[in-house]
Parts: sequence; C-alpha cells; structure tokens
Amino acid sequence: MRIAVPVILSISVCSIANAAFAHASLTRSVPPDGEFLNASPTEFALGFSEGLEPVFSHMTVSASSGEPVALNGEHVGGTGDSELSASPSSPLKPGSYTIKWVVLSKDGHKTSGTRSFTVTP
Repeated sequence: MRIAVPVILSISVCSIANAAFAHASLTRSVPPDGEFLNASPTEFALGFSEGLEPVFSHMTVSASSGEPVALNGEHVGGTGDSELSASPSSPLKPGSYTIKWVVLSKDGHKTSGTRSFTVTP
C-alpha cells in the first residue's frame, strides 16, 4: 500500500500536467481534407479540441495559383468557442484550394496548419 500511493499520486500529477499543456488540435474540417466537391462550398469551418481566442485566430483560403479567396463573416463560435468559420464571398471556380489557419487557444498556445480540397467542374 505504501508504494501504491506515490505511484497513483505521480500518475495523477502527470495527467493534470498533460491536460494543462495541451494545444488546440484540429478535430474536424468542412470541407474535409482532400475532399472533391461537385459544387462550391458555402462555408469553411475548422473545429478544435479547445476554445480559441477570437482576436488571434484566423484562416485564409487560396486557389492553387496563390490567388486569395475573399471571405465573409470570419468568426470564432461553437461550443466553448472551439470553431473558426467563414464563408466565401462568391462561389468558387473549379480548381484546387488550400485553407491555412493560425489559432491561439484560450490557454495561450498557438497552432497552425492547412487543409486542401478541390472543386470539380
């Protein structure tokens, strides 16, 4: 019993430390990564494992040519402010696109990444 208490205590402390230092990781994306769409998406949405700081969380969408896609209504919302979303200001032409994001989680950790999709003719 004397050995079990320190071991259980150590495991508990490590679990709490891991939770405290976790980063907001991407849990879902709309459209999904690598998706081929028959029509232009009406929304871009990125869901994260933690709440986001709205002022420091942003996305860009660009065509394979590098041309940026104009976005409307970029905002953080959803359960616990864990979703970053926006809509294209006009329908996308057929082609490949990349969503890039940089987010700051409420615990102060910055993460970034990309997702790609294709609009088919």
